[in-house]
Amino acid sequence: GNRKGEATALLSASMLLYDLGDNHRSLEYAEKSLPLWRELKDVENEVEALSVIGAVNNQFGNKQKTIETHKLALQLSRSAG
Repeated sequence: GNRKGEATALLSASMLLYDLGDNHRSLEYAEKSLPLWRELKDVENEVEALSVIGAVNNQFGNKQKTIETHKLALQLSRSAG
């Protein structure tokens, strides 16, 4: 199958759902996209997915998960240049 297309669709849906306030489904889609981005070695979109996951966890009040996710996204961004 087209892994990049699948990952792109999942991440796009996640962002749209977040904008619509459907945080549970947004988180589900972002988390599903994450291993695909890693498999594709697409750091930019992996960071984007982590950012959505962090934002949703922040909405849920999961501060520790929010901090961990954003730290990982920042580390990846820095390592990617």
